[in-house]
Amino acid sequence: MFSFLIFFECTILPFVCSILIYGKTVRKKRAVRYFLVYTLFGTVFLIVFVILLFLKTSTYNLILLNAMGLSLTFQHFLLLLLFLAFATKIPIAPFHIWLPEVHVEAPTSVSVILAAIILKIGGYGFLRLCLGLCGQSVKVNQFTLLAFCFVSCVYASLCAIR
Repeated sequence: MFSFLIFFECTILPFVCSILIYGKTVRKKRAVRYFLVYTLFGTVFLIVFVILLFLKTSTYNLILLNAMGLSLTFQHFLLLLLFLAFATKIPIAPFHIWLPEVHVEAPTSVSVILAAIILKIGGYGFLRLCLGLCGQSVKVNQFTLLAFCFVSCVYASLCAIR
């Protein structure tokens, strides 16, 4: 868990530097500011998740954490924290505002890497941590999560048409 958090955050610095150095227009600072604010917003919730989970279980080992039976109420709270942490990286509407700005301002190669790596980290974290640690809570809240996904798909489609 701790190494996931560290590597999750290590992805920020190369993209910020790449956009600031090789960015296309004068709006690159605004794009970096959006990227940092939204990514650090998600980071706060991930750090709270890691701290609370460690205080409750005294371990970072995912194998042990998956074997433990966490209460459904605690799983709901963990799912909320993880959803807020990864919604900015996936990106799910309305936590995606940084994405178009960064893709426009970043050079093509950085934009491709952003789409290939950063956006997948959120999906991986959601699948690995939410389904592994909060499986019962995901099952209970599946329609709410699907509603967020549906709204994001429709919104992205409308933005693409525009």
